[in-house]
Amino acid sequence: MFTRFEDKYEDYLLHLEKEGRKAKTIAEHKKFLYEYFPESLRRKWLSNVSRADIDILKEVGRQHGEHGATRMVVTLRRYFDFMQSHLGMKMPFDWRDIRVPVVRQKEQPVFEDHELATLFHVMETMEAGSVHGRRMAWTMQAFFETLFGTGLRIHEALRLNRIDLNSIKESGRLMVLRKGGKTCEVSFSERAIKKLEEYYGRRNDTNDAMFVNSCGERLIMATARSYFERLKRKLRDTGYPDIAAKLKSHTFRRTLATYLIENGADIKSVQTIMDHESERTTVKHYIRVNKKRAQLIHHYILSRFSVDELASRCRETGGRVQVRMTENQGRWMTLRNDEISPDLLAHVKEQEASLRPAHV
Repeated sequence: MFTRFEDKYEDYLLHLEKEGRKAKTIAEHKKFLYEYFPESLRRKWLSNVSRADIDILKEVGRQHGEHGATRMVVTLRRYFDFMQSHLGMKMPFDWRDIRVPVVRQKEQPVFEDHELATLFHVMETMEAGSVHGRRMAWTMQAFFETLFGTGLRIHEALRLNRIDLNSIKESGRLMVLRKGGKTCEVSFSERAIKKLEEYYGRRNDTNDAMFVNSCGERLIMATARSYFERLKRKLRDTGYPDIAAKLKSHTFRRTLATYLIENGADIKSVQTIMDHESERTTVKHYIRVNKKRAQLIHHYILSRFSVDELASRCRETGGRVQVRMTENQGRWMTLRNDEISPDLLAHVKEQEASLRPAHV
């Protein structure tokens, strides 16, 4: 039976709906399939679709933004996967061989320790002024401390209610409705809890919301974003334009993830705190490698042992030197040639030669 490329569009969109995909996601796929995919491809017999069509698809995608080509190819792959896996249709070629165009990732901002301290200090200086100004400053301090101290997304934090503070004070944790409609337990830092207590001690409204605007009404997304802009202006006016440039809601999440990793947290724990389905997302988008710190760790590990002690934990494999990082069943780490001294290499070879059994 002959099938055109576009014949299963409606079945595919219905499948996404049954999978529980968000309406926004389904709308995006529909836009790409019906509007962005070239008509020459949509009207083509499925058996005649070729890899040349994929190249055309990429070129068309580049007209729709920096990530357009990537999104076009991802949509195509998912559509092919649906037809093959759920409809049992034969594809003209293996869709898994279609390469997804890679967009170079921009370096995402992360607050350094001193920048974070400066940020919260500047917020405290905003308390001077009108009554409305002071209330806004109090909300900003509590809200931003909560974002950094929990890893919550901005819309998740805005859902919190005043009554939640009792549970937070008792256990330091709270069950929170998170992205995707799932409920997860979130931990609050001591700093965040302390700032929330101060915040409620200053408030004189009766609103049930955890965070309110200067009029005592629940803080909404638009107002929260305006607070970011106000703080940016204050930072620029007080001589901190670099910090102002970094100030975004997700910068607090990235800073928290990086801070946790740098202080010994394992990646799975950070993944849970960040509420990511995959640890790859955590590593790729939320953890900034501190290059200076990495150099210090490297120097510390490789310089803390004498040549004799280090050589006793070394071996040579294929012309490369490997070091056992702990004496008892530790992992072997391969050293580059520029990371070892000639004396160490000679010592390792001499040691290995002495351990080889003599030929009879």
